[in-house]
Amino acid sequence: MTAFEPQDVRPLDQCMNELVGLVKGIRHAVLISRDARLIAASSGLSGGDAENLASAAHGMRTVADELGRLSRAGAVLHAMVETEHAFLSLAAVPYGRSLAVISDAGADIGRIGYEMTLLVKRVAAPYEIPGQRISRDE
Repeated sequence: MTAFEPQDVRPLDQCMNELVGLVKGIRHAVLISRDARLIAASSGLSGGDAENLASAAHGMRTVADELGRLSRAGAVLHAMVETEHAFLSLAAVPYGRSLAVISDAGADIGRIGYEMTLLVKRVAAPYEIPGQRISRDE
């Protein structure tokens, strides 16, 4: 499978599932709005777990944004938290949205970051409704 290509239009939840399937070790992916609202989630998450991940990722984005502001380092592009057995990777999406991925500690973090960046480019338009479809040309 190649990264987010040929299909013309896909629901955002499907994009999250494709991301999970692209790199060995990715467990879950969520797309969240500026106000911590869950926009899309991979199918491996229960509704409550998806909401909790969205909330945690929003908090991480808020802290990263504030650190960027305080240090005059610019906008957040990526942030990561490493635990004993997993990584939480976060990529900034335009309009204050975020893409968050949980992966195993042994996963290829470089590849995960690359695939997240490609997906961010695909969801850069202001989609805020769960189930919203995106087209390849946007």
